[in-house]
Amino acid sequence: MGIRLPGAGARSFIAIVFAALAIAIASVGYLVFHYQREAIGRDAEQRLTAIAELKAQQLTAWISEQRANARVQGRGSLLAKEIAQWLGGGEVKGDPAAAIKSQLALIAESYGYRIVTLVDAQGRPLLSTHEPPEINAVEYAAVAEAIRTGATVISDFHFSVDKDGREPEIDILAPVYAGENKASPGAPVAALIFDIDPESSLHPLIESWPVASRSAETLLVEKSENRVRYLTDLRFAKDAQLNLQLPLDKPDLVAAKGLRGQQGIVTGVDYRGVNVLAFLRPIPDTPWLLVAKVDRAEVYEPIHLLAGITALITAVLILIAALTTIAWVRAQRTSEEKFHGFAEVADQVFWITDLNPERILYVNPAFERVWGHTVEDLYHNPDLWTEAVHPEDRSHVTVAFKKWVQGVTGTRYDVTYRIVRPDGEIRWIADRGFILQRKGGAISRVAGVAEDITERKQAEEVLRQTNTELEERVQSRTAELERSQQELRALSAVRESIQEEERKRIARELHDELAQKLTVLKLQLQALASALPANEPGLINQTQDMNLLLTATMHSVGQIAADLRSAVLDQLGLVPALRDLVDKFSQQTKIDCEFSVHPPDLSVDNRLASTLYRMVQESLTNVARHAQATEVIVSLYGDASGKIGLDINDNGKGFSRDEQGERTSFGLIGMRERAAMLGGEMKIHSKPGDGTSIEFIIPPPRSSLGPAPQEINKI
Repeated sequence: MGIRLPGAGARSFIAIVFAALAIAIASVGYLVFHYQREAIGRDAEQRLTAIAELKAQQLTAWISEQRANARVQGRGSLLAKEIAQWLGGGEVKGDPAAAIKSQLALIAESYGYRIVTLVDAQGRPLLSTHEPPEINAVEYAAVAEAIRTGATVISDFHFSVDKDGREPEIDILAPVYAGENKASPGAPVAALIFDIDPESSLHPLIESWPVASRSAETLLVEKSENRVRYLTDLRFAKDAQLNLQLPLDKPDLVAAKGLRGQQGIVTGVDYRGVNVLAFLRPIPDTPWLLVAKVDRAEVYEPIHLLAGITALITAVLILIAALTTIAWVRAQRTSEEKFHGFAEVADQVFWITDLNPERILYVNPAFERVWGHTVEDLYHNPDLWTEAVHPEDRSHVTVAFKKWVQGVTGTRYDVTYRIVRPDGEIRWIADRGFILQRKGGAISRVAGVAEDITERKQAEEVLRQTNTELEERVQSRTAELERSQQELRALSAVRESIQEEERKRIARELHDELAQKLTVLKLQLQALASALPANEPGLINQTQDMNLLLTATMHSVGQIAADLRSAVLDQLGLVPALRDLVDKFSQQTKIDCEFSVHPPDLSVDNRLASTLYRMVQESLTNVARHAQATEVIVSLYGDASGKIGLDINDNGKGFSRDEQGERTSFGLIGMRERAAMLGGEMKIHSKPGDGTSIEFIIPPPRSSLGPAPQEINKI
C-alpha cells in the first residue's frame, strides 16, 4: 500500500509546522551551544590563569634564590676576603690562586653551577673552574652592569663559550667587595660569574603541567630588537631555544602581544600558527615574558562534540515532526528508530520526561555507563534518577527542577551535582534541561543532556591539592625554622653558662695560684735587693727594674682576672658589681656616669646576674667605641612581680632608624640573644644627635624583690 500524499493545504500546514519546529529547535540548540562554549571558555581561562600564576610565582622564587646564593659569596664571605687580598697584593698564605680556584670548584659542586669564573673590575677573566677562563659578550656586559650598580645581576639567555659544545645558559653575577663593612663596602674589586644550566634547574619548573594535555605548554620569550626571541625549549619545535625568532609586529602572535604590553588572557596564534588561548605574565626584574598556552581546539573539543550531537538531535527532531505530520504512526516509528540509533552511541546521557503525568519517556544507554543502573530499572522506577543523587545535593537538584518546570521567572535547569553509583563510586554530573512542549501555558515535556564531568573536577582537585601542598610546605618550613631557632637559643644558653663557669675558674686560678706566686717572687726579689752590697749599682738597678716589671705583671694578671670574671660579682652580687663596673668605666674613659638601682636591696639570682652584668659591660664598650658621649646613665630596677629592667642611656651622636636596620654589630646581636635566652627582649631607641637608649626587659626570675626607696649613685 502506498503512502497517500497530503493536499496543498496540508502541505502548507506541514511546511509551517516544520519551519516553526526547525526555528525553535535550532534556537534552543544555538543557545545551549553558546552557553556551553562560554562556560567551557571561562573554565579554561580560570585553569590557565591559575597554572600560569603558579608558574610565575615558582619562577620568581627561583630567581630570588639564585640571586641570594650568589650575593652571599661576593660580600663579607671568606672567599671575597681572599679575592680582595689576592687582587690587592695582600698577604695570603700558600698559593692564593689555587686556594681561590679550589673554593670556586667547591661552590660549583655545592650549588650545581656548570662553571664559576672570577673576573676583575674591567671584565678580564682571572680564574675559572673551566680552563681556559673566558667569557662572551653577554657575560662581559653583565659584568659591567654588576660592577657599575654593585648589585647581583642575572644575564640574558645565551650560548656558552665552549667551542666544542655550545649549550644554552644563564649567568648570575655577584660583585666582590674588599671591605668587610656590609653597610658601606666601597666599590667592587671583582665579580663572580655563576653559570647556570637552565636545562636542569629552570626548564623543569617551566615545562611541567599539572594536568594531562595534548597541547598545553609554558615558555619564556623576550624582546630582541624588533623580534620575539624564544628562550626555552618548545614542545612542538626542535632546537628552537635561542634560535627561533619571529617578527614583533606580527599582529596575532600571542608572544608578540605580550611583549607589546598586553597581559592576562589573550587569544591568537603561537609559533606554529595554531590558534591558542594564552595567559601572558611578565617576570619581575627581568626582560622575560611568561607565556602559558593551550590550543583552542583542545579547549573547545567537548563543546564541538556536544554541538554535533545537538545538531544531529535537531535534525532528527525536525524529521520526526515532518514525518509525524504526514503519517502519524509510521513516521513516529521511523523517527524513533533513527533517534535511538544516534542516542545509543552518544557519550552524554540524553533524557526526555513528560510532566503530566510525570514519567520518563526516553533515556539513552549512556545512562547505564554513567549511573550504573539499567535503563529498564529507570523506566520501572523513575525516582531512581533522584535517588542516585548524592544526599547532600538532592535537595538542591529537586528544588531547581521544580522551579524550572513551574515556569518561575528567571529560572533554568542548569545544575551540577554528584551521583552515587551502586558500587559506591561518586561521579560529577553537569545536567542541562530544555523545554520541549507546553500545554495551556504550562510546561508539559522537557529534555536534557547530563554530562559526566568527573575528570574535569578531578583536574580541578589536583590543582587545588597542589596549591594546598605548597602552602603546607611553606608552613612546615616555617615551623622547622622556628624550632631551629629555639634549639640554637637553648644551645647558646648552655654555651654561655659554660663560658661563664670557665671564666670564673680561670680567674680564680689566676688570682689564687699565679698572683700568689708572683707576690712571693716579689717579696723574695725585695729581700735579694736589700742584701746586695752598695758598691754594686748595676745589680741594684737590675733588681729595681725586675721589681717594676714584676709589679706590672701582677697588675696585668689582676686586670685579666677581673675582665674574665668580676670578683665583686661573685662575692657581693650584681648591684655592687655594676656600681664597680660603672666607676671603673668612668675613670678609664673620663665620661660622666650615673648608676641607679631600685629598690636599693634588689636581689638577682646568679643566673640572671652574670647575663645582666655582661649586657652592661657590652653596652659600655659600644658607648666608648661609637657614641662619642659625655654622659652615661645606667639604671637597674625591679618590681614586686619579679620583673627586671635594665636601661643604658647616653647623650652621644645616636643614629637613624635606617642606620639601625643596617647595623650588624655582633655586640648588639649578642645582647639581644642574651635577653632572648632569659625570655626577655631588647629595645633600642636612637635618633641622630639625640643619643641612644638600650632597654632590657627580663620576665620574673625565681628570686623575690622587696620595695625600697630609689638609690642613685652619682659618679
